[in-house]
Formats: sequence, C-alpha cells, structure tokens
Amino acid sequence: MKEEGYTTPQKFSKIIDNQEVVISSLIVILALSLRAYGLGSNSLWLDELWSLRGAQSQSTSELFSWIYSLEYSDAPAFFVIEWISFRAPLLGPEASLRLAPMFFSTATVPFVGLLARRWFDRRTAVISMLLFSFSMTQIYFAQEARPYSGMVFFTTLNTWLWLGIIYPIIATERSNVKLVLYIIFSALGCYFDYFIILVTMAHLLST
Repeated sequence: MKEEGYTTPQKFSKIIDNQEVVISSLIVILALSLRAYGLGSNSLWLDELWSLRGAQSQSTSELFSWIYSLEYSDAPAFFVIEWISFRAPLLGPEASLRLAPMFFSTATVPFVGLLARRWFDRRTAVISMLLFSFSMTQIYFAQEARPYSGMVFFTTLNTWLWLGIIYPIIATERSNVKLVLYIIFSALGCYFDYFIILVTMAHLLST
C-alpha cells in the first residue's frame, strides 16, 4: 500500500521531464525576444541589399530567372523564403527580410539543448541554450537578412539527427524515421546554403 503523497520513480521522471520542457520553452521565448528587439531598426547594408533585390521580384519565375542569370548566387531556397517573408503584412522591408533569419536562429536553441543533453546532463543543456540565446554573434546574424542563421540551424539539426542514427541512445530506438528526416533536412539545407553539403560530407566521412 502506497503512502499518501509518495512519488513513484516514473512519476518523478515525468515531473522532471515536464520541468525541462517548461524551462526550454521559456529559454526559447527569451531567445526570440532578444532577436526580435530592434529587428528593423537598422537600415539594410550592402549584402542585405542583395536579398532585397531578389525579394522585389514580381513573381517566383522572375526570381528564378534572376538567380540563374547570376554568375554566383546564394542557394535558391534562401531567396524564395526571403521573397515570401518580404510580403509579410505590417512590417517594413528591414524587418520583413530579417524575419526568417530570426526564426531560424530561435529554432536552433532547442536543438543546441538536445545535443548538450545527449552527451552531458540537463543542467549543461540549459546552460548551453542560455549561452546560445545570449550570444551576441548569434543575435547579430539573426538580425541580418543573410542565410547564416539558417546554416547554423541546419547544421545543428542535421548533426543531432545523424548522431541519433549512428549512436541511438536506446537500443530499440527506431532510427529509420531519423534517417528519413536527415535526408530531407540535408537536402533542404543544401538548397538553403551550398555549404551544408560540406556538413553532410563530414557526417558521412565520420561514420
């Protein structure tokens, strides 16, 4: 017979897990707030004007014609995302072009925590997410209409998926789902920035 108020190990584990989710969610909200503050306050600079040029295309066919006419260009998916976000209502051109990089940087936070949690413990995961959230470098690139924050996102996400495939935490863990997700996000990442190909090659060579 269980004593009143006794917490079983399963219930205790669930409480800790719920607390971890709450803490991680609060850190993500904090990271979003830091990146959203003053998002459109600075004028677009030289490299960002390149993104503006693509976003001002009247249609996606015009956008792709412009991309393929260039001798060198960023990957097409980045320009497509910028083309869509440029049309966000109630936002100026600076804020609308920086909207996607802000969300990519924010979305990286939980995967930084998952990577740290995988190798260390929950405390390390929380500290890692906080350090990433407050990093001035990450905030700077999150407020720049360039693909850098997206590169960090796809690199972090794909690394976490790859580790789950080759080193599953649980022996019975299904790695087929992670393999499919890895292939999908690796392909998306390569269309977002060509340097993601190097990350994928490094993953393959490390196995």
